[in-house]
Amino acid sequence: MQEFLNSEFGQNVTIAVIQTCLPIVLLLGGGQWLLARYNLNQKKKEQQLEIAPFVRERQYEALLQIYGAFSGFMRLYRETNSRETDLQDKELRTRLLEECYHLESSIDSSILRIASEFTHTNRARLENLLGNLRQSAQLFRERIANGETLPFVHPEQPDYLRFKNAFTETGAYIASLIYDRLDPSDVYMEEAKKLLRGVFSVKYEEHGAHFD
Repeated sequence: MQEFLNSEFGQNVTIAVIQTCLPIVLLLGGGQWLLARYNLNQKKKEQQLEIAPFVRERQYEALLQIYGAFSGFMRLYRETNSRETDLQDKELRTRLLEECYHLESSIDSSILRIASEFTHTNRARLENLLGNLRQSAQLFRERIANGETLPFVHPEQPDYLRFKNAFTETGAYIASLIYDRLDPSDVYMEEAKKLLRGVFSVKYEEHGAHFD
């Protein structure tokens, strides 16, 4: 047998056998790899489907938080600007301010949540949006603390426009992400930190419409 393998004819036969079997071996090996890759992708899809309801629920929570804050601020606006409300009444003003603190804290929480949990490919635009949202909430506290009604005297008044646009666009932004994807958003830590620094900077302090 050894003599056969060492002979030129034997070597030629061995080479021919290897050349014939090698593609089959490679095909079988490649098929196993493809099968393993397919099973891995299937498991990943199954996991995404399992987590999808939780992700959707969390996204809706953020959206409902914005809706709830808008409702609270509108109720506060109507009471503050009512002819029956005496903002010089210290006890009444204190109660209204407590409501402001609660609602404003809710906005701060929403801003942090959006910056941390939601993808934001256009940071400059989102910073402008959330900066206006924060300052719109702050305006309530400032005016009530000074015993002044809100300057929302007509639908096109700049501060009133800023207030409505900020809430509307924030809600639309979150809703668009809910319908765009169900898997958890990627986390961009540096982008989130830069976004928060911008939103809480003093450049949005001036009242009036700041939307592009």
